[in-house]
Amino acid sequence: MPAAADAAQGLGLPGFALTPTPWLRTALRLRPGAPLTLEDDRGPALRLICWRTEYERSAYRLPWPRTSGCAVVIRPDLLDILSEGTSAPIVTRDVVMRLEAD
Repeated sequence: MPAAADAAQGLGLPGFALTPTPWLRTALRLRPGAPLTLEDDRGPALRLICWRTEYERSAYRLPWPRTSGCAVVIRPDLLDILSEGTSAPIVTRDVVMRLEAD
């Protein structure tokens, strides 16, 4: 998949990537769509977004990002469907990791 590697088309995946479980894909009737996207009959539903920032530069090697990460975004109407289908509260989490150079 070109979107998963460093290339002109994208930044590539970080060392870890969030992935939806089979239960979630089934509950929301999602299927593969565009790269890093799941869709339903209404269009894009879930998407993985990856980023890199704070590039370190050196005269001896290519620039490398000091901070990178990913997020899964969901269409608001699907979040409502999930909250109606479960008695447990929906929890959103932000995880930020800073990786130091070797």
